[in-house]
Amino acid sequence: MSLLYALAFCRITLAFTFALSAITKASNIPSFKQTIARFGLLPERLHMAAALALLGGEFAAALLLAAGGALLPLGFALALALCLAFTLALRSVLARGMRVACNCFGASARAVSADDIRRNLGLIACALGGLGLIAMAPDSQAALSGAEWGLVGASALVAVAVWLQLGEIVQLFRHT
Repeated sequence: MSLLYALAFCRITLAFTFALSAITKASNIPSFKQTIARFGLLPERLHMAAALALLGGEFAAALLLAAGGALLPLGFALALALCLAFTLALRSVLARGMRVACNCFGASARAVSADDIRRNLGLIACALGGLGLIAMAPDSQAALSGAEWGLVGASALVAVAVWLQLGEIVQLFRHT
């Protein structure tokens, strides 16, 4: 039974994370395009296409994870691919010594840091965990009751709320 809870936790955590990220970026696509430009990884002519592709990928990952069933492995795989791509982009910014805002979950003045990479590594672990759990228990997706889904969902939402603020939490403890 714990496998079922873990799979539901990974699924809800990633679906909520990508939905939140996509919604905040979709609310200001020009700002997201500008963030991509500041990362300096692509030619200018590709900035808008990359912004729209990443935004579409985030919405798709959230929808696939929410839909479940036969689409669930694809949702976890897409979430993993996006997290890896974002992590590589963040790593590139840090390696080049650039001071740019991530804007991963909406506008922010905080520059990219190793905390952003740690946050993404947790999301990568969640996606890999989801894929592994599906392999271990492929027919277990609908086996939870409504109350169990609610409890796991509430736990996942709290985890997301804390995990996405990892950089700020770390900064708080560094200054005390």
